[in-house]
Amino acid sequence: MINDVGKFVVYEACRQLQQWHNLGYPNICMSINISESQIDGEEFLDFVKVVLNKTGVETKFLIFEITERIVIGLDEKKLKLIEKLKDMGIRIFIDDFGTKYSNLDYLNAMPVDGIKIDKSFIDKLENSQKDLMITKSVVKLAHELKLEVIAEGVEDQKQLKCLLNMKCSKIQGFIFEKPIPPNEVCKFMTNFKA
Repeated sequence: MINDVGKFVVYEACRQLQQWHNLGYPNICMSINISESQIDGEEFLDFVKVVLNKTGVETKFLIFEITERIVIGLDEKKLKLIEKLKDMGIRIFIDDFGTKYSNLDYLNAMPVDGIKIDKSFIDKLENSQKDLMITKSVVKLAHELKLEVIAEGVEDQKQLKCLLNMKCSKIQGFIFEKPIPPNEVCKFMTNFKA
């Protein structure tokens, strides 16, 4: 069922993204988690093209997130599919970076645009010198490799300040808002700008 659910998620995410763009929020991007089985063939690429055509979403506003586990196990066929997605203009991010499968070699070999530092490191920033140093090193490495870097799971001002001091590109977490229904996003964006 993962492929059917995955297709539903991709379509609904793109449909909703285009709706927000039409409502006057043209710079919102959408990140979509992609499972390993979804990137197992040209069928997914064809599906993505159909969704883009139906919804009118521009690829520059899409990010597909894949986990490190998927990256480590990529064969030539899956790698080519990811390269084709990138050629279309879709950005590829490695999700949960730094957890179980870290291998810095793939950052050099893989066609990725960014990494998301796992929440487990962010949770310990204030209490663990090791986690602080690892996070700083990952942010610095990402910048030097010209990759975007997103810190996941930021929940308080101390974490935010620490990450801003590291010059972390982007922040994601409950510090801004807990998950909300799509119909409340525009209100949130208006209040957030204020």
